[in-house]
Amino acid sequence: LTDRHGRKPLLVLACFVVAVRALLTALTERFWISQGGSPWLGLLPCQVLDGVGAGFWGILLVLVTQDVSAGTGRFNLALGCMQASFSAGAIASSLVSGALAEAY
Repeated sequence: LTDRHGRKPLLVLACFVVAVRALLTALTERFWISQGGSPWLGLLPCQVLDGVGAGFWGILLVLVTQDVSAGTGRFNLALGCMQASFSAGAIASSLVSGALAEAY
């Protein structure tokens, strides 16, 4: 798919899926749970979109790393650095969101 259409459409789609998932997660309490719905059923579409988004990001990470490191012979090192930075971002966002949740 990316060989035919390029990387950008898949990147835009991945960002869109993650944004829709975040919006659905934020609105679940207000429009689903407060109306008497089950939290498990309300969050199920969010989790499905989370899996789809993670799949897109997993593919894109390898493809972008391949593009950046082409011809250098350092693909494995570059992929390790990319994975480490994604993990550091996940850790940092959890710390910041936890601090914000406690503060407000």
